[in-house]
Order: sequence, then C-alpha cells, then structure tokens
Amino acid sequence: MSTAAIHTARQFVQNRSPRSRFGSATQILINYINLTGIFLDSVANILIVEDSPTDAFALRRILERDGHEVTVVADGEQGVQCARDEHPDLILMDIVLPRLNGFQATRELHKHAPTADIPIILVSTKDQRTDRLWGLRQGAVDYLPKPVDHRTLLASVKQAMTGMESMAGETAICHEKESAQ
Repeated sequence: MSTAAIHTARQFVQNRSPRSRFGSATQILINYINLTGIFLDSVANILIVEDSPTDAFALRRILERDGHEVTVVADGEQGVQCARDEHPDLILMDIVLPRLNGFQATRELHKHAPTADIPIILVSTKDQRTDRLWGLRQGAVDYLPKPVDHRTLLASVKQAMTGMESMAGETAICHEKESAQ
C-alpha cells in the first residue's frame, strides 16, 4: 500500500465528523476504500521484461516505491518462463528484446491457459499507431511509450490490476474500426 494512499484515506476520514450521515470513522474509511479501490492491490507481484538496465531500474524504482514486489528479466524467453513458473500479478513487457520479442512473448503468454489471465502492459520506444494496435491484438491490456511518466505507469498498473480496459487500447481500437469503414 502506498504512503500516498494511506495519507489520502486518513485525510478523508479526518474531514468527516464522527456524527456524519456516513457513520463512524471506521465505516467511512471502509466505504471510501470500497468506492475508490484505493487499497485493492496493496502489494502486487510484477514481472518486468526489459533488456535495458537503465529502463529496468527506472520502472523497478517506481513500482517498488509504490509498494510492489518486482522481478526483472532481460529477454522474452526468460520472461515467458518466469511468468509460467511464478505467475505474477502483472507483466511490463518491452517490445525490442533479445531471443523473443515482446509481441511474440505476449502472444505466447496470452494463448496458453495458465498465463492467459496475466495482464500485460507493453512499454516501448516504438510509439507508432500500428505498434499499439498490434500489441493490443497480441493480448496486451495497455501500451505505454517510453520514457514512462510515473503517474501514467501507476495508473495503468492500477487499471490492469482492477481489470479495467485501457483508454489507450479502446481509443486505438475505435480508430481502427473507423478507418476500416
């Protein structure tokens, strides 16, 4: 659970009087958590598949500061094997990787039942519309261009963990349908 989430929840409770129409402070906090999902994923086990030590360090740092447990591997084959062995809650996948690229690894994980339910967010310097569409077609739930802003990354992780579709994905698919007509 991030310290920002704790601080936000405390502020919410402190701003309500004990006689509030919402109930006791404890009940107010429970209602707030249920409405916002703020503590839903207090600690997620996240796999980063990234061959750049600099990018892997930056992503790891953001996620660990938010309270997540992180494992890093440097190529697509290792990523697929680690996902099969450890079944992480979420995968951040680069596209340009040695041995097996991110598109291939995403497709491989998505087509096999034991790993098909793991949300995958593609994170890459390849930021063309066709790359985004192709990544989403392979089974990714979101596509983030590098360098990734920490707020954008954490929002995407939260969306993926709560099962919400990415707005980027929905937008890309809508544009594809419009251009096909």
